[in-house]
Amino acid sequence: MHEDPWARIEPADHLVGHRIAEDHPLAVYWTRRHDGARGVLFKHAHAEQLPTERPLLEGIVVEMGDAPPLSVALYLSDDTHHEVFDLMCRDIIEASSRAIDTAQATAAIFRRLDHWQAMLAEGRSNDLTAQQVRGLMGELWFLDQIAARRGVAAGISAYVAPDDHPQDFALPLGLVEVKTRLAGSRQQVSISSLDQLEAADIPLVLLVVELIPDIEGASLNDVVDGLNGQSNEAGAAWEARLRMSLLRRDYTRSDRYDGQRYRIGTVRAFNVEPQFPRLVRSATDMRVLGATYLLDLTGLGDFEVEPYSTIATLLG
Repeated sequence: MHEDPWARIEPADHLVGHRIAEDHPLAVYWTRRHDGARGVLFKHAHAEQLPTERPLLEGIVVEMGDAPPLSVALYLSDDTHHEVFDLMCRDIIEASSRAIDTAQATAAIFRRLDHWQAMLAEGRSNDLTAQQVRGLMGELWFLDQIAARRGVAAGISAYVAPDDHPQDFALPLGLVEVKTRLAGSRQQVSISSLDQLEAADIPLVLLVVELIPDIEGASLNDVVDGLNGQSNEAGAAWEARLRMSLLRRDYTRSDRYDGQRYRIGTVRAFNVEPQFPRLVRSATDMRVLGATYLLDLTGLGDFEVEPYSTIATLLG
């Protein structure tokens, strides 16, 4: 785990903190309020970019100070969620640091707050379904395959599904869409959008991972723990990025996942070539706003390739 930025800040009867991100367009501080609440403070905010109404996030207080210099502060009111708050603060700091001036940086803070407001409102306290657990395990298995060949940082960088990319992974020489299926189930996978199997002129591989129920196998929590350990060794920034990706994939640790254990069975790979059977946006009437469909794996032999050498080729 990366260092708790508030651990060295002792609560006092006034606002205390220390400055971070010296190259940020705004002056940024980890802070503790007089009541000990964890917080992050952005000074020298741009007045025209401050919203008329404060964003509302459960358990988080947004304060906007109007005394010069103008400021924006976020404080955690429920300390039981400090890990998520830590991730949110780091994400907002990173997003706003890319701005070229105080106006853009201030606007970026509130754009990211809107994103977090929507994300935290989606009922993330609910556990993933069994199908969602298997889907995420397949994605993380492939991330681990990249990590074994190029290091965990390369795997985390390539994992674009949490950023709402149509495919799951963007490798140096192509894209990969990962699907999982339960051993003994029908030889088919579900394609969730018209964009998922369309990638213009970029090579695209459909990877199908079979999961076999096994009480001696790994749970989703086990897989996450293993990747967290690797990312911790790579550095705090990579650990935070992985945790952010998992949160965006709706994962928060649950004891229920420990009862769902699997081992990897057959892995199959298919080159998604022009003749590959699929529904794509470019060939669909724009009045069709979306579509999901089932793909029969038994008829895709002409497109099948050896999975592990294909992975190595896409990694370059």
